[in-house]
Amino acid sequence: MRLVLKLKAIKEKEFPYNYNAIVSKEISNLLGFETPEFKDYLKSKGFRATDKPFGLFTFNLHFENVFHKKETLFLRSNNAHLSISFPLINDYIKSNVIDRLSDKELIIQKGQSQTTFLITKVETIQDPLFRDDIIFVPKSPIILPGKKMIKNVLRNIYFSYRDDIRTVSKLIKEDLCRKYESIYNSQVSNDFIFFQWDRNYIYANEKTSKKLKPKFMLEYNQKNYAVLGNVVPFRIKGNPELIRVGYQCGFGKMNYLGFGFSEFQD
Repeated sequence: MRLVLKLKAIKEKEFPYNYNAIVSKEISNLLGFETPEFKDYLKSKGFRATDKPFGLFTFNLHFENVFHKKETLFLRSNNAHLSISFPLINDYIKSNVIDRLSDKELIIQKGQSQTTFLITKVETIQDPLFRDDIIFVPKSPIILPGKKMIKNVLRNIYFSYRDDIRTVSKLIKEDLCRKYESIYNSQVSNDFIFFQWDRNYIYANEKTSKKLKPKFMLEYNQKNYAVLGNVVPFRIKGNPELIRVGYQCGFGKMNYLGFGFSEFQD
């Protein structure tokens, strides 16, 4: 299930470009991920508890009209919407969260800068029908960290659409299998996944757009990380249950920070 919060800026109209960790924390607070009730719900579902906060979700914050200058975003319109995607917790969200979200505030604050959004409307989107062959469009960068041999040295890198697709497909499959095991507390019986970037899209856009492989600084836990992502449509074939996991949790890594959020291609 996905939750869509319609937002209206009511105080200030500018905030930091690097908002991922701030919004992620606000989502955890709004949905009550740190409450005893939520933890009891996860336990009742057989979810394996850890010391880490619940991170099986992703999101996309979409602004109606915005531009950025250096490290700041400026809103030309007050309107935005926040889409949140997750597995496992549909019943909890319906019973404990949705009715109390209307007219609540989402606050993006960094230092002395603070932008307040009022939640004006709450919508739910049920999962679509999953097939064994689907084309997705990422609405936020897909982050694919891994290791690669470079000049006889094994280095930590971020893989891009230019790297060997067999390696990328393997990374995607392994990540989906790990997420499946976290959700269902069991290994998937059919782990077949084949992942492929849309080469026609790359060919048409690579020379004119830098947005296919954005590089950016991600601020998290008071540290800055240089991150590389991919914003390229892709085709994924295989077990529909694993494809569902990618849709619900996000594809790639750092999903709880708003990466890997993808939608079916129209």
